[in-house]
Amino acid sequence: FLTGFLTSLVGSEMTPVVVTFAILDQGGSAADVGFVLAVLPVLLAVLLLAGGVVADRLPRRVVMIGADVLRAASQGTLAALVLTGRPALWAFMVLLSVTSAGAAFFAPAMTGLIPQVASAGRLQQANAMNGLAASVAQIAGPAAGGVLVAAASPGWAVAADAASFLVSASCLAMVSVPLAR
Repeated sequence: FLTGFLTSLVGSEMTPVVVTFAILDQGGSAADVGFVLAVLPVLLAVLLLAGGVVADRLPRRVVMIGADVLRAASQGTLAALVLTGRPALWAFMVLLSVTSAGAAFFAPAMTGLIPQVASAGRLQQANAMNGLAASVAQIAGPAAGGVLVAAASPGWAVAADAASFLVSASCLAMVSVPLAR
């Protein structure tokens, strides 16, 4: 669970850095970067409540896997577009909207899944590990994104972001969720 969650978070935290370089590398302006990156928090805020409703009604692990697969598909498509040409600004916005929608469904499901997979006696430790993973990802994600952009290209960095969501989905598929008591 923690491996998948941390990998997913690192990918999420890479997104602003690698997308910024992808847009600038395609000839975009700083204003273009601002417009595209504004999509992420706005759509997340709009859809978070719906994500919580879905996470309360469907199996949380399934919601998280679906959100990761959705994010992998949108980032993978963006990576392919960046690697093969000059995607239009609207393509960045649409695909990042899909990625943000996935995050809006992943987060509430993850919050609800932790008490299901951690015993009552270990819930505080599980929540502490969750917080530690988030802190590590906030530092490691942008750094990894910058290194990937410098070492390869913005397109390959977006592809690595997509791969992080596939790793997370694979890890979550192996998590055993006990039946409700």
